[in-house]
Amino acid sequence: MSLLDVGLYVSGFWAVLYLIKSFRQRRTSTFNNDLLGQRALTKSRSSDVQLQACFLRLETRTLNNTQEKLATWLVRSPTWKWATTAFYDIGSLCSLVGMLLAQALLLWSIYFFAGNIFSTGGSYILEPTPTTLIHKRDWQDIASATRNDSPPTSANGSPISLLIPGVTIPTPHFIPLLLMLFLAQSLHEVGHAIAAAVESIPILSCGASLTVIIPAAFVSLPTQAVQRCSARGRMRITASGPFHNLVIWSTLALWSSLGFGPFFWSLAGFEYVGHFGRAVTDISFESPLREYIPVGSVITKLDDTPLISSSGSDDPWVTYLMQPAIALPGEIDLGWCVARYWVTAQDDTCCTSRNESSNLSCFTSLPSSTTPSIQRCLAPLKILNAESSRRCQAVSDCSETDLCILPKSKGAVLRIEFLVPDDLVPGVAHGDLDAHLRTIVWSGPREEILEDVEVSSYRANLSFVPRQLPSILGLFIQYLSTLSLSLYLLNLLPLHMLDGGQLLDAALDFIQPTRDDEYDLESLEAGDVRDRDRDDRSSSKSSWAKKTKRYRNLAHTTTLCLLGSSVIFGLLNAIMGI
Repeated sequence: MSLLDVGLYVSGFWAVLYLIKSFRQRRTSTFNNDLLGQRALTKSRSSDVQLQACFLRLETRTLNNTQEKLATWLVRSPTWKWATTAFYDIGSLCSLVGMLLAQALLLWSIYFFAGNIFSTGGSYILEPTPTTLIHKRDWQDIASATRNDSPPTSANGSPISLLIPGVTIPTPHFIPLLLMLFLAQSLHEVGHAIAAAVESIPILSCGASLTVIIPAAFVSLPTQAVQRCSARGRMRITASGPFHNLVIWSTLALWSSLGFGPFFWSLAGFEYVGHFGRAVTDISFESPLREYIPVGSVITKLDDTPLISSSGSDDPWVTYLMQPAIALPGEIDLGWCVARYWVTAQDDTCCTSRNESSNLSCFTSLPSSTTPSIQRCLAPLKILNAESSRRCQAVSDCSETDLCILPKSKGAVLRIEFLVPDDLVPGVAHGDLDAHLRTIVWSGPREEILEDVEVSSYRANLSFVPRQLPSILGLFIQYLSTLSLSLYLLNLLPLHMLDGGQLLDAALDFIQPTRDDEYDLESLEAGDVRDRDRDDRSSSKSSWAKKTKRYRNLAHTTTLCLLGSSVIFGLLNAIMGI
């Protein structure tokens, strides 16, 4: 699926909606059209659907009664109300911490992006980036989602990474990303509704909206009722949404850390193979690899890199295939000891002229004190797939009659070691399968393998079980985890239009100082204590209101500056290819 396909589907979706709206308007009378309004797609006593431009909104009051019943039940159950109140009090504290973390994240991103720009000294080199190579991380395995719940970050270590289908993530992730975004937002709004029930505040309505392709969920609360609520209650209501997102992310992270994934999938007929490789769940029909690697095989190595899952955040399969096809500083590649006479007898035509149809690749020998480096065109399969070949790091590692050779270009050829399904028996240790390893040599761009081959850390032991089930579910879990954490931090920025701004207002009201009134004997005898008390309190509230207004404006302005700076420096990093 390309971005053009996505655009066509989205355009078709909105076209169908407007056709439905036009058809309904023609069937209704003029009176009904005036009653419904030109924006209304349909309307009933409990629901309302509005369509305007590329904005669709569904609002319903069918769940109001459910929320009212919850509020009544909490009033009649003091124990549960106390527990729920305590739960959301914890949420208020966690959200205040999240507000600070969100600010710190913005500062970190500015420091990171600005450091990248100024460290280049104004000069930069455009090199292949992981973004240009990612086209088909289509269904990441559930091990990556349940064993590693950290949000995706860009390969250059950036603290913030935008999830843009077709740009920073594969286009096929478009649907899972939007579905999990809507689910995370819905659970966020459920938090507001429950916290309002704790304060016996009924909801007015709830619903969902769609702006072009971006979904959203919402809950409407009576503004005056919320304002009359205590500061502590308002903190609970405001913080409950982000707190729900934090709870979801924490739950998924706990599941990951406890390692329940392999046990869960073993009950569903899958075997965890991440400790020694990646199971092939599908290969594109157009890929030549389909003829050599059967679906269900387990790939154990790419060149000399074992595909072993670790506690780190990087998937070795994706990381190795995404890395630049050039030698990195300090990186050591092992070569092969090959007979000198045979190497020197070959020609060097492919080293000087490019021939796509040739099965030969250019190899270069490591120089020694007596022998200069030479380049020859050799059949990579004879060298890289030879079991008797000795590996070398320097010329001294080979005999006097051999040369230590390696591919001229690091990405020109790629060795793929794998085990076919017939050699894989559930429960057999990897060490017992080494004798059955097979090797093929791939000559071509590495990104084609990433595009055409889908892998997973789980292998289906039963033929009727969908091989991609762990990968698909893992992808959804990964995005739910990432988006939940993102919504937790983003919503807590102290901006007026976000939960963070309202939480800051409630927190400032909560810490409003109270002063002990002092009365002198003369005032007591004069009987004007009540008037002085009222005047002092009014003056104190007015003074505190002015201070809190300054604090709110300062926090709002500071956050906008940090957010704007982060966006600007981030765009400069992207433009400069850093």
